[in-house]
Amino acid sequence: MSEQHVSKNQSTDLDTSSKDEIDLVEILCKIIVIRKKIYKVAGIGLIIGVIVALSIPKQYTVKVTLSPEMGSSRGTNGLAGLAASFFSIAGHYVGSGMVMKNGNKIVRPIILIVLVLLFIKIITGM
Repeated sequence: MSEQHVSKNQSTDLDTSSKDEIDLVEILCKIIVIRKKIYKVAGIGLIIGVIVALSIPKQYTVKVTLSPEMGSSRGTNGLAGLAASFFSIAGHYVGSGMVMKNGNKIVRPIILIVLVLLFIKIITGM
């Protein structure tokens, strides 16, 4: 009796799982049937978008704020510039050496991290 009960439960589970499946071929066929309507809607959207883009007046705004350099005139700026250029050259040398040795392992994650940070900056409007 218990075996029959288990087999009935398994068959009902299979029936419900087949109802939950998504048939991609069926969806594609439905899209193909209404493709002319999709083309019309896309064309109308394109025309409206072009009209709106051309009708908006071009407006450019530029704002510049200049500030004088602050600091003493004792010549320490020259040493700071020299140190900055030295560390810049050292960074380029170390970075190029790492890329030449482990290029794909290092460059791809760094590029992805920079792109993600840039995307976050653009989205947040910083």
